[in-house]
This record gives sequence, C-alpha cells and structure tokens, in this order.
Amino acid sequence: MNERRKFLFQFGAVAALAGLGPVVASASTLAPSSGSSSVCDRFRALLNQSFVLRDPAGDAEVKVRLTAVEDRPLQAGLEQFTLHFDGADGPRLPEGLYRVRSKAMQSFDLFVSPAGADDGPTAYRAVFSLLT
Repeated sequence: MNERRKFLFQFGAVAALAGLGPVVASASTLAPSSGSSSVCDRFRALLNQSFVLRDPAGDAEVKVRLTAVEDRPLQAGLEQFTLHFDGADGPRLPEGLYRVRSKAMQSFDLFVSPAGADDGPTAYRAVFSLLT
C-alpha cells in the first residue's frame, strides 16, 4: 500500500500539470517522510523566509519572500494549497517553471504565476494539487 501511495504522490503532480494547471513539478522532492507533516505544513513553517526563483535557462533570477500559505477545501486523498510570494521591485517574471532555492530546503522545480495587477507590486503564486 505504501508503494502505491508513493507512486501516486510522485506522479500525481505530473498528471495534475497536464490537466489541473500550475502545480509543483517535482513532488518527490517535497514529499513528507513517513510520520511527518504535510507539504503545506512544511511551507507554512517557512513563512516570511526568502527564496530565489531561477528560470531553466539561467537567464533570470529573482529573490522572493513567502508571504502566505492558503489552504484549499479538504477533499479525500487530495492536498490543495496556494503559496503567495512577494518579489523585489524589477521586471516581472512570466508564468512558467522555475528552479526554487532556499537555505531551508532542497532545491525543487515549481510552476509559478504572476499575481496581482501588472502595474502593482511584483507578486507570484504557486498552486498545489497533490494526491495524498
């Protein structure tokens, strides 16, 4: 049963990417170990910490701060939440897949979308839909 759960967790993000929109691209990197808290709780513990978003080509790099972790309604077998980031002033990154670095956790890939008005502060969000 644990092997099936692990498989679904690791590859559920890929399936969701194809059909549900922005999600984490490497869920196995973020998967909680047995007996630990959820992925959402792991991010909640990192509120107000800095992260760096880097595009796959390495051309752009933006420093952001995790400002909110928003839970979605619970559904059996599905963990859903949204991360909200505030960025520094400067050019806004387009929607896409970015390598995320932080001192607090291993690097991982994340699909990030700009949030808010184009002429407002630079903000980003990442939406998660993970099978549990």
